[in-house]
Amino acid sequence: MTIDGDIIVLKDQERSKWNSELIQTAQIYLQNSSKGEAITRYHLEVIISAEHCIAKSYIETNWVRILTYYDNMITHADDPVIRLNRCMIVMECQGAKVALEAMKDLQGDKLMTKYY
Repeated sequence: MTIDGDIIVLKDQERSKWNSELIQTAQIYLQNSSKGEAITRYHLEVIISAEHCIAKSYIETNWVRILTYYDNMITHADDPVIRLNRCMIVMECQGAKVALEAMKDLQGDKLMTKYY
């Protein structure tokens, strides 16, 4: 956020200002949480966040790997918000035309008609 409280979109954030110590601690927690037998939607959400944290820049983000995580998450919890977020990753990997086509699956979903 800016001093005025405005949101800075991910693409415009200066990653060198991110708290690297906190990111390292989070990675330890992620490793510890993956020692169990089950991988849940929450594990996948954290893994996606970790991918953003380890990328040195927006352009260097491994969008293909993140798309794989979203695909896996949909098998755990087929949720329209997850599908919408996945469309943003599809746009990064395959372009706007493919992402817009994927968004057609969300048309008419009750939750999406109320979702900002």
